[in-house]
Amino acid sequence: MAAVRFAPMPLRRHARLRCLAVSLLAIGVGPRPARAADAAPAGAPAPQPSPKAALLERLSRLNQSGQWMFGQENATLWGMSLDGQVVSTKEWYDRTAAAGKFTSDSAQLVGDDPAVLGVSLGMLAFEPIAWHRRPVIAAAIRRQVQRGGVVTMDWHAPSCNSAGRATAALGSVQVGAREVALQALEGGTSFYAEDEYRRPITGRDDVPEPLKCVCQIANDRPLTGGVYQGLDGKSWLVAQAKYAAQVMREQKLDGLPIIVRPFHEHTGPWFWWGQPYWNCAALLDDPGAVSGPEAFRQMNRIFIEALRAEPGMGELLFAYSPDRLSSLAELAAPLRDGGGDALARARRKLEDPSGFARDRLRARIVRELHAAHLSFDSPAQAAVKLPAARAGGRGATAYVNQRRPFYAEGFAGDDLFDVLGIDLYHPLGRPAGAPELREFGLLLRVVAEEARARGKPYAWTEAGTYRLPLAQLQAATPRGQPIVVNTQQDVEDALAHLFDPADRAALLRHFGLRAPGPLVVRPAERAAIMPGAGEDWFNQQLLPLAKGAHVAYALTWQTYYVPARAEHYYYSYLPYPGHVAAPAFQRFHDDPTTCFLSDRCGLEDDLPGGPPDGAGGGQGAVERPAAPR
Repeated sequence: MAAVRFAPMPLRRHARLRCLAVSLLAIGVGPRPARAADAAPAGAPAPQPSPKAALLERLSRLNQSGQWMFGQENATLWGMSLDGQVVSTKEWYDRTAAAGKFTSDSAQLVGDDPAVLGVSLGMLAFEPIAWHRRPVIAAAIRRQVQRGGVVTMDWHAPSCNSAGRATAALGSVQVGAREVALQALEGGTSFYAEDEYRRPITGRDDVPEPLKCVCQIANDRPLTGGVYQGLDGKSWLVAQAKYAAQVMREQKLDGLPIIVRPFHEHTGPWFWWGQPYWNCAALLDDPGAVSGPEAFRQMNRIFIEALRAEPGMGELLFAYSPDRLSSLAELAAPLRDGGGDALARARRKLEDPSGFARDRLRARIVRELHAAHLSFDSPAQAAVKLPAARAGGRGATAYVNQRRPFYAEGFAGDDLFDVLGIDLYHPLGRPAGAPELREFGLLLRVVAEEARARGKPYAWTEAGTYRLPLAQLQAATPRGQPIVVNTQQDVEDALAHLFDPADRAALLRHFGLRAPGPLVVRPAERAAIMPGAGEDWFNQQLLPLAKGAHVAYALTWQTYYVPARAEHYYYSYLPYPGHVAAPAFQRFHDDPTTCFLSDRCGLEDDLPGGPPDGAGGGQGAVERPAAPR
């Protein structure tokens, strides 16, 4: 990919943001949250809220104000745009974050970092210490908070029974009378449900050990696989929490109001903690076992209570974030074999072959578990019937009411979770349009109504479009030329996931291949299926949805770029200078409702009567980020 040069973008306004906040608060959008100052006696100084309480108040103010914070996972840790050039994420990390020179792809483009920084607990605490990434991640977290930003922390936890090889000792913690030694496991995706699925499931003995993890934790049964085999499940999870707290204290993160988001997207079958794997009475062959949603809730309670009880962890917040609340029919639709018209067949070339293979395996696991009476079949999901396309008028209320019980099915309690959210990604194979605006708007309404009923703030906890790399490929490839979206090696890697020849044949058939080969968009297909000049996800989807739902923040996923993928699909959720979507992102940034780091949206010192820009306030003065180099 050719290097690109750009001119520095000016930092933007704050007055318009304040005016918008004042006007919306004045007309009373949403209920006003209770504040510590409201209860103070007349003439007495208002008590200072704790960092956690202050952040909760801030998020609630944003839910009312019409402003919302834009965020990105690993925004100041991983990128691909630096000094006007596109570089590998490894080089980007080495030259910026690892060198103590924090920036972001967003800052390179619009002169400001995202207001919300997402980080990984796995990267912070459970990677080999010798990788030396802990201090870098911790520095990024402290910088974000010090500058008035927000930090969220996900955890793609390996299964307690993962067969992943231990690569390094991390340390040990005391759990009751037992000392538990923590191990870093070999890299990969050991949190996915299908990782150790190697043969059909016809009975309990065929179930991969990682899929028993929820049940063994919730019922405190000995683990049956991996490096922790024999350890009680509850002790394993408590040890993870204790060690995470130990690392956060060592890295001077104790006392910070970080939003931790454990065991997210449980409404899907892709993680080992997903809802199909909650039938503990069957999986453990014990009718008296804690089972179903209560098993998932119990696992959440064990982890959150253990982490919160650790010294210095009392200011942590916890977010509950299912994935889209799909009906059984909606889950099955993308995996139907072949068929469709020429446009549908062409659009399938844009899909990720490995993603299709993994989804097919997950669907097969769930189908086989169900046939063997080993799956948890959610009554709340079974009650979801009405599709968004038919939810006009009064149907919208019916749609929301059908899905609220499904949304709350795994919710472990108001005493545990502080923030409600949902993870929603837009499609890859076609441009997002009116159907997504309607469906996602209704799903965000589900979250908003549940949050208001519980008196909690809410957010769009993960968002993204997969089409930005495709847009750049389309723009960079001369007219009349084909575009290789995925190589033959990508297809072969996808086939390697599948142990059944019938599934391999189905994958080839799905992509219109007779044998492994590249997925090539022909010149005649480009205009119909590749992103066009008018496709603008940031302003046509993310902005109206986030603004309309009054979310406190929306967080897009991370960038990961290696030059070997420069000529076909790669992993990116933000444009960069020279990218075809860069002007759209600039307009998105300039919208008066979007908030980036320097905007300090929702902070007390930016509300009426607070200090002017740059002055001291509730969290101190803020140094403005420098303009792009």
